[in-house]
Amino acid sequence: MQAIVLFADLLGFAALTEQQEVSEDDFEVHDRPETDEFLTASLEDSCALVQAYVRFQVAVQNAVNFTHTTGARATSVTFSDSAFVVAETFEAAKTVAISLTGKLLPHGIMLRVGIARGSFVPIRFRADVSLGSGEHSAQFLGTGVVRAHAAAEKSCLKGARILVHPSATSDLDSPPGRFFQTLPIGEDEKTNPIGVTHEVSYLGRRDRDLYRGVQRAHREAPKTALEHYEATYRAMNRMRALLSRPPIEVEGAEE
Repeated sequence: MQAIVLFADLLGFAALTEQQEVSEDDFEVHDRPETDEFLTASLEDSCALVQAYVRFQVAVQNAVNFTHTTGARATSVTFSDSAFVVAETFEAAKTVAISLTGKLLPHGIMLRVGIARGSFVPIRFRADVSLGSGEHSAQFLGTGVVRAHAAAEKSCLKGARILVHPSATSDLDSPPGRFFQTLPIGEDEKTNPIGVTHEVSYLGRRDRDLYRGVQRAHREAPKTALEHYEATYRAMNRMRALLSRPPIEVEGAEE
């Protein structure tokens, strides 16, 4: 079937996994968390790896559930620090992506999202678990899957962004509101190998919370990751310009 496919991936999760060893015991308390209150209480003493993983999983679940309340249909497939979400419309996928950034960036959890139009063919989903073994399978494919992943991972664009694959640019013609518009990427980024030209603004009324979370993660990030933060600040400043807000002064500014 033809659909809008979203791919989301946490930035820096592999390095964090190498740094912090965890076991099944670290996740026992997080069995099917359903509310932000439970999540906040259960993560007070958890390490950064557990917090990032659990917050990401819950954010995906909540974002997809919210689209259902609007009458839109969406399906998610999550694995480790990544997720695919299949939606009927670009607006539904955009809503999911904005929800993810709104929930994760304030906690300093960086992620990049790609959105594309194309085919999505579900083949088989199954789980067979016994006392001695387990078999799990999520079999799906399609051009939407490949394109969404390419926009996020193969475009070589850095930072916490919601990137639109060229296959979905025809969906950008809807009348823009004040918040969450699509906008061109940076001029110096337009030669990317995938041909991405636009991204989605994820800044709303409380963009300070998102910026402070990014800044907090920036302070603790290794030097090898600094280009992701610099790209994020530049993108956020373009988003702020759409809202007639002054640019972020990276060194300690709150606006």
